[in-house]
Amino acid sequence: MQQVIETERRLTGGQIDLSDFASGHEYFGMHFQDGHWVFREWAPNATAIYLKGSFSDWKSEERYSLSKITQTGVWEIELHRDALQHKDEYRLEMHWSGGSGDRIPAWDSKCFDYAKPQVLHFLLSNCRFWMDEFRFDGFRFDGVTSMRYTHHGLGKAFTGYTDYFDESVDEDALTYLTLANRLIHSLNGNAITILS
Repeated sequence: MQQVIETERRLTGGQIDLSDFASGHEYFGMHFQDGHWVFREWAPNATAIYLKGSFSDWKSEERYSLSKITQTGVWEIELHRDALQHKDEYRLEMHWSGGSGDRIPAWDSKCFDYAKPQVLHFLLSNCRFWMDEFRFDGFRFDGVTSMRYTHHGLGKAFTGYTDYFDESVDEDALTYLTLANRLIHSLNGNAITILS
């Protein structure tokens, strides 16, 4: 619990609450503002990012290339108001030194570095976004084994309690899950959180 308290203090600087810290959804992602579209993504290791989708026949085009706007890895693209239409689908094509892709094939999910404040900001902002925008009153965190352990549950047989609480526990991931639980319940005391 001490790690959770220290991490929360480090993230908020003791100046704001966890809910204010988790407001990244108001900056990142796709937004229509000042008469045009703005898309921002945090990708500190990317060397190039393309926005592609139904509006570009799913092709990477230079005109949909994001620009890196900060040294900490924030990328952005501004598009004319008519560049996107309601219900357009899109995704990001990311490139970085040595390749592309960050999936663990067995889980088909992303694993984050939960020790990084920017990662916690992104993830906690997502929790708050769904609560603020869609009034979610509960969250199910799926595939938690891939988060909780440094071995991601791959090739590990859990045969006793000691297997669940050994040195392979990812303390940073547990800290994130605890902070997410605290944030969710600070926004809605009746919310339900489930780890599976």
